[in-house]
Amino acid sequence: MKPFCPIAPGDVGLYVHVPFCHRKCDYCGFFSCPPQPGDVDAFLEGIREEIAQRLTPELAERLSTVFIGGGNPTILCSQGLANLLETLLEKIPANKIQEWTLETNPETFSPELTPILKNIPNLRISMGVQRLRDEELTRLGRSSTVHQAKIALDKAFQLTPNVGIDLILSLPGYPSPAFDLQSFLERFPLTHLSSYFLTVEKNTPLEKRVRSGELDDPREMGPEDLLEIREVLKKAGLRHYEVSNFAIPGHECRHNLQYWNQNDYLGLGPAAVSTLNSRRLTNPATVRDWYKSLPESEPLDALTKAKEFVMLRLRLLEKGFSLQEFQHHCENFSGKFCTALEAQYLEGHLDPTKRRQGRICLTTPGMIVANQVLSALMEALE
Repeated sequence: MKPFCPIAPGDVGLYVHVPFCHRKCDYCGFFSCPPQPGDVDAFLEGIREEIAQRLTPELAERLSTVFIGGGNPTILCSQGLANLLETLLEKIPANKIQEWTLETNPETFSPELTPILKNIPNLRISMGVQRLRDEELTRLGRSSTVHQAKIALDKAFQLTPNVGIDLILSLPGYPSPAFDLQSFLERFPLTHLSSYFLTVEKNTPLEKRVRSGELDDPREMGPEDLLEIREVLKKAGLRHYEVSNFAIPGHECRHNLQYWNQNDYLGLGPAAVSTLNSRRLTNPATVRDWYKSLPESEPLDALTKAKEFVMLRLRLLEKGFSLQEFQHHCENFSGKFCTALEAQYLEGHLDPTKRRQGRICLTTPGMIVANQVLSALMEALE
């Protein structure tokens, strides 16, 4: 079995948050907004200033991944995206980066982007397709159509073979996307797919519809959608390597693996988060003048790091973690934690086969109730 993409402990990831979309989707709880006149220019000016201040030569030397996310970065259009990439490349040697990821929505992935992106090495494109039927996209308040997604994916594959999509699962009243996904994969040889259960975020149109009874609560739906698409993806050669992510072996998202392996990362842009030298830094959630304010900073104490180690590593379904790794990274190792692990083995939530190989990994039943498993293990660390 081909191993994970290698992630060196000293590697650093860079995340750039572009906080603009044409419109807010009905379910979206992230910081994003339609750009008002002058917002894009203000953002580009601000990100240039923030890069100059915070992306030090020492950090730039350690960078191995760059992830431009949002929002929808390609709403910047060709000139704005070119401006952003030019600013980054002034500080970062392009060929040194093992993976450049660009998030995009189908409706803004235009042919004008081709000259800008064609010379970016190790390019990875992540397309926010979300559902595979137009009526379901409309139900979610999405701006794009399936036809637009197919056109955009054709363009993406002309730029790079490393293309993935996002899907939203458990939309009440609608069937699993598994059947449509099977035919979709016959046309598009995706290397990666991220799947997320529809969640009800506060102060969103989706929350209002659920409260009014217009839409059933997606939290009451079971895991069937995930299990069904997993079977389809397995047949297409994509491995379920993380709770929400599937990849052709060797095409796991390197940038996200930095997070899951607790490497340092620098977040730039409004509302972006960084973890550097055992400190968590959070940028203000503003568009025009975030770079004029220092990010909020808090130290990561031993208990927080221990909890995050377990939470993040256990999401890696095939790799998990070993007790030796836990002891190396965490000071809060105790017999209480081992007792909690034994209880999860008895419940069938942890894999006894992987245990014999020295790894602590979720089983499929454990993955389905991962939040419950993690809650029990977190409590044992207190």
